[in-house]
Amino acid sequence: MADNQRTTIVIEDAEGGKLRVRLNRAPSGRSGSSMLLSPFDLELDPEQATEATAQAYGAALHAKLCADRKLKAAMRDALRAPVDDVRPLCFKIEGEPSLIDAWMWEVLWVRGKEFLALQPQWPIARLVDSGTTARVYHAPVRMLAVMSALGVSARGDWEGIRRAVEAARRPRPGRGEGDKLPIHLTVIAAEPQLVKELNDYRAAREAEGESWLKVVSLDSQETVEEHLAGEPHIVHFFCHGRLEYGGGTLSLATRSDRAEDDPNLATASVTVDLARLGRLVNGRKPWLVTLNCCVGAASSGPIQSLAKETVDAGAGAALGWRTAIAPESAHVLCQSVYAAFFRELRDRLNGARPEDTVPIELATLGSTLRAALHDKHRDLLTWALPVLYVAQEPLSVIVAAARPDDSDDLGRTEVSNADAKAITDTVTDQVLREAMQANRELAEAIRQLLGPDLRRGTGDEPGEGDGEGDGEGGGEGDGDGV
Repeated sequence: MADNQRTTIVIEDAEGGKLRVRLNRAPSGRSGSSMLLSPFDLELDPEQATEATAQAYGAALHAKLCADRKLKAAMRDALRAPVDDVRPLCFKIEGEPSLIDAWMWEVLWVRGKEFLALQPQWPIARLVDSGTTARVYHAPVRMLAVMSALGVSARGDWEGIRRAVEAARRPRPGRGEGDKLPIHLTVIAAEPQLVKELNDYRAAREAEGESWLKVVSLDSQETVEEHLAGEPHIVHFFCHGRLEYGGGTLSLATRSDRAEDDPNLATASVTVDLARLGRLVNGRKPWLVTLNCCVGAASSGPIQSLAKETVDAGAGAALGWRTAIAPESAHVLCQSVYAAFFRELRDRLNGARPEDTVPIELATLGSTLRAALHDKHRDLLTWALPVLYVAQEPLSVIVAAARPDDSDDLGRTEVSNADAKAITDTVTDQVLREAMQANRELAEAIRQLLGPDLRRGTGDEPGEGDGEGDGEGGGEGDGDGV
């Protein structure tokens, strides 16, 4: 995949209660076109919808987008890409969260292509206007899994993560030891039996010379904060999620909560609200944060979702659920997302040399999960419930000298002079690109304000530009949750 193959569409509030829909960028270089629409009179309850009603909804969304000539052409270009060319569709949504977030862009449907988000070629994500996405990488990949939902076992999440890590740490058939992806996993849990099983598993692996797992008992909020200080690349939460007017919260049961085993205990001891989650992530810049809990990607009134706040605070991507979710569906996430993500990291990082900059497109992370959910729940719309937020640009990983595969190594960054120069050059280049893009957007906004007289002769008027025909290549013309 090229560095940035995204087609980015901005949806924002505009005058008169209308919406402005704008093509922000496309791989073809198209940008700048915009149009005003009346608020979409579309509704879809994902927990009640059938595939037929979702299809009608997704087709209506596509028709709204294609009302603009350049948006339609950008969609056409993405859908006509070669089979092995992944073209993410990213929606940058600005405005009242509870209103604009209600539209389910994840069910976008095109005749001949079906639901785009179910096809690996056209993953759908929501974009957050966050800062630079450059990261320094010292092997190993560090993952922190915080797993404790009061009254619900985390064993299913653990099994999915364990299998993915084991597979990544084994060389593929016919390849040598250099094919292994070094991963260190820290698990924070509170279920007594699960903690015992984890420690038994760790001891067995260490007896075989495999020291990559650390097990920690969840005693307090400080337990989580202490291990986030190790700056893990991947952070996974399995817990309860709640949505209130002040925003979402994560609820984590401690070891003492579990020990009481009180069926009337309704609230776990550790709660992480929107502001605290932002502070936990800020400055640590994880590549991916997964909120495997109810309503982690749902907004409340004017307050944005936990998942969006996580990317705002500096994460490269955040994956969450827009509604309450059954534990068995939550476990599917671990069984699908991490195996696919580790394969991608292995292919991209293992062949890189020190000072290389490796682009990693996080917008593709939802595809495997949606396909797995669709296979498991064919008559339901469960596959549309995950929402993936990504940063403005694809992740740029700057490879520094590899560290030994030592279980005590938390991978704290020690930057050499050569690494520092590579980091400075990469960040400077990215900041310049972002500044140039901001200037282009400002110029377009001024042109829109000045009206059509200024646009004459630019090729933006009908009949002057690209000569696009109609069509999109495939025949399209004009339970208890956690």
